[in-house]
Amino acid sequence: MAEEKHYTLSEINEQIECRKGWERRRYEWEMSLIDFVARNVADEPLRETLAMPPSARDEDGIVDDEMHVWGWVPCGYKGLEVTQEFAKEVLADATIAMLHERLTKLKNYVGIYYGAVEDGYRRIYVNYVDEEPELPDYLKDLPILKLQKWEPLMQPKSNFGKWLK
Repeated sequence: MAEEKHYTLSEINEQIECRKGWERRRYEWEMSLIDFVARNVADEPLRETLAMPPSARDEDGIVDDEMHVWGWVPCGYKGLEVTQEFAKEVLADATIAMLHERLTKLKNYVGIYYGAVEDGYRRIYVNYVDEEPELPDYLKDLPILKLQKWEPLMQPKSNFGKWLK
């Protein structure tokens, strides 16, 4: 029977710091890959990705068409292999980044977020205030996008920072 190993507090802290460093490097690599995929993409390829039918998506509503995913995401990046599952997530995150970048130019745009899966799509809600913004032609008539008026939960009572529910 193997003897049980006991670690000192300093050894445990060293292991934790090593793990944090690895997690930070992994996160930076992932963000760099998403940026690489999202950089300098024309409007039509973005529309094609958003318009992919439910039959080309998985149960979470994420694009699962192998040819389409690998057309966007490299199978290796900075010396590391990219798996099919991870490539799908990268494409989804890059799509949101590209969409947000384009929508920030619209008047009254507030932000976007993923909703639940509806009709085979992982719904993307586009939030706005006041008047509904006019979407560019390449983003019109996409079943994955849903415009939603944003209402703050709390309204300012006065200019002195007091809030009224």
